Amino acid sequence: MGCEIVKKNNKVIVQSVDRALSILQVFAQHEELGVTEISKLINLNKSTTYGLLSTLFEKGYVDKKPNGKYCLGLILLELGQYVQNRLDVRSTARPLLEELCEKYDETIHLVLCNRGEVYYVDKVESARSIVNITQVGKKVALHASSVGKAILAYMPVEEQERELALPLKQYTTYTITNPNELREHLSLVKENGYALDMEEIELGIRCLGVPIRNYTGEVIGAFSCSAPATRVSSEKLNEIIVAVKDTATNVSRKLGYKI
Repeated sequence: MGCEIVKKNNKVIVQSVDRALSILQVFAQHEELGVTEISKLINLNKSTTYGLLSTLFEKGYVDKKPNGKYCLGLILLELGQYVQNRLDVRSTARPLLEELCEKYDETIHLVLCNRGEVYYVDKVESARSIVNITQVGKKVALHASSVGKAILAYMPVEEQERELALPLKQYTTYTITNPNELREHLSLVKENGYALDMEEIELGIRCLGVPIRNYTGEVIGAFSCSAPATRVSSEKLNEIIVAVKDTATNVSRKLGYKI
């Protein structure tokens, strides 16, 4: 059973992976199935089906019952819990972020960490929003955004240094692209408990980002309040800092973090 790469709907597909996933998907309609039943359902010969099932069994994605039939493995429950945890953060944070948006009439972004990357997962948009660079599902620029820096500052040293060793893209003339300067900046972020993006990723836009923590105290994401620079005076910025930090504390508490 080789690793054949094929094109499907104009997309490159690894055939063996595609077939293995098809096997898992048939269990959405069946609690348990034998090799012959599965091979018929996915229109694949029995020997290939058996080989794929053996691999899935070894990895824990399927279990084998005493009657010889297969069912979904418990590792899928574990993986599903990781997804659920992320969704719980979003649903837990959303009402509090909506309150913040309503209070200041500015756009709020929520980002979460996933496999060493950080992505925008929610956006509460102000009616007068002019923030253009962000969208849900987009990867976060760690060194240039307030939410990115709020996470980067709390990363373990090895992970942080790995990020700083990468090319630091310059988005605007205000973007910090010098690793040493960024290290100093991140120290201040950690000291203050919040990060600022002063037109570093989009000209004319300023953002204030704060980390959120889970029940273990681990920083699992961040959120930000973004607004045009013309609407953010020093006085208003100080007011927003207090409100955003309070909201972060409340979100983290709801996720089980003990302050």
